[in-house]
Amino acid sequence: DQVSAASESAYEKFGIVLRGIGDVNGSRAEFYHKGSLVHVISDEDDLPLLVMCPTFQFHGDGTDQPTAKFDWLRVAVYHKDGTCRES
Repeated sequence: DQVSAASESAYEKFGIVLRGIGDVNGSRAEFYHKGSLVHVISDEDDLPLLVMCPTFQFHGDGTDQPTAKFDWLRVAVYHKDGTCRES
């Protein structure tokens, strides 16, 4: 597992770029943190084949109330020609 620790006082930007169509040789998933490539998956068995949606999970210890603030969240899948991928 690759983990990036976020700071409470800093703006964080995470990105996932899927190149290819999943189970085809040469396809890959690139994971970015603050614009820098931090991890690549190129095993076709580990790449998604369908439209994805974000899942967020927060943990607190004791009576802490974990919070998260999102300025904006964009989830889109585009073809090379710029058209949006349909599910």
